[in-house]
Amino acid sequence: MNLKTKIFGSVLGIYAATIAIICICVNANCQKNDLAGDVTASMIGSVILSAVIIGIIMLAVLFMLSRKMLSSLSDMNDKMEEFSQNGGDLTAFMDENRRQELSGVAGKLNEVMMHIHDVLLNVLNHSQKLAESVEKMDVSIGNTTDDALNVSSAMQEISASVEEMTSNIMEIASVMEDMTKSFNDINEEAKDGADYAENSNKDAYDIMTKSETERQEILQKAEEVEEALKQKIEQSKQAERIMDLTGDIIQIADQTNLLALNASIEAARAGDVGRGFAVVADEITKLAVDSMQTASQIKDISNTVITAVSELAEESGKVVDFMREKTVDSYTQLVDVGRKYQGDSKIMYDKMQDFLTLAGSLSGQVDSATHAIEAIRSAAQESAKAVTDSADSMTKITEHMTDIRESSETNAQIAVALDASINKFKL
Repeated sequence: MNLKTKIFGSVLGIYAATIAIICICVNANCQKNDLAGDVTASMIGSVILSAVIIGIIMLAVLFMLSRKMLSSLSDMNDKMEEFSQNGGDLTAFMDENRRQELSGVAGKLNEVMMHIHDVLLNVLNHSQKLAESVEKMDVSIGNTTDDALNVSSAMQEISASVEEMTSNIMEIASVMEDMTKSFNDINEEAKDGADYAENSNKDAYDIMTKSETERQEILQKAEEVEEALKQKIEQSKQAERIMDLTGDIIQIADQTNLLALNASIEAARAGDVGRGFAVVADEITKLAVDSMQTASQIKDISNTVITAVSELAEESGKVVDFMREKTVDSYTQLVDVGRKYQGDSKIMYDKMQDFLTLAGSLSGQVDSATHAIEAIRSAAQESAKAVTDSADSMTKITEHMTDIRESSETNAQIAVALDASINKFKL
């Protein structure tokens, strides 16, 4: 079916539809006004006649218009067939001055072809650039993938190193914790040592004070003993007086014995008269002998007593000297030792206080170092996690690069397909 037949059929269809509409309207109007059948038939006949006349006029007008339009459309159809047969030659434009009826349509079609020509040229240029960009992207993606693999490998090595460093830091932290415990123990020992030194200082002071008091008491006691010995020695000299008295008694007894002897001699001369006197003389002689013996014994005892007193005085002097020289000196040395011991304990206390301060400072530094190491350990663990995450990210980047390469290859195929499609046209 050609274009003319289509137009003619369309016109007849429009005409028939117009007549049908007119008939329907007339029929409806007549039914509404209750007109008679004859009048209705007459009106319908008139309407049909008018419609036929109008239809003939319309057909004549449409035939004339369609003839001109069909001539121009036929030329445009021929031009489009020529465009199709020539492989899409977009450089062959329609003649806008050949037919005036559809010159505007031809101009618009020429503008459309110009736009299509420009678009296809632009697509061709961009497809070529896309192919070049895909080629460069493929090289860049390959390099980036290699770099990502190298970075991922380096990240894994760094992660292993960081994990090893974290393990070493944990060992150091354990050692620092042990050091902290040791310093705490040392601190406690230092406190105990300081307390012991302080107590020793007090004990030394007590010993020194007590020794000094006892030294003074011994000195005082030695002086008292010495004074008492002097008095006793003076009193012991009375024993020498006994010696003198016993000597006198012995002399008296000796003289008495001589007198008794003389009396015995005289009594013997007197005979019986002197017999009583002789008895008295004998008794006196016995008494003198007994007195001499007793005096001798007293003298011996006095000598023993004097010797003992002398020896006692000498030994007492030695005791006093010992008390002064040895005991007092010992107490003096004990006081000096106590004083020195007090000084040493004071020095020891000060040293222990200094050591306690130093131990506290070291303990604080160790605590700070432990906290710092703990912070480093946490940072190292976070770094290890970050490095591991980075390595995983680099692995994902490598996978994404593979996806991008596949997409790039798809773009390259699309660019080739675009070139093939555009090459169908003549630009």
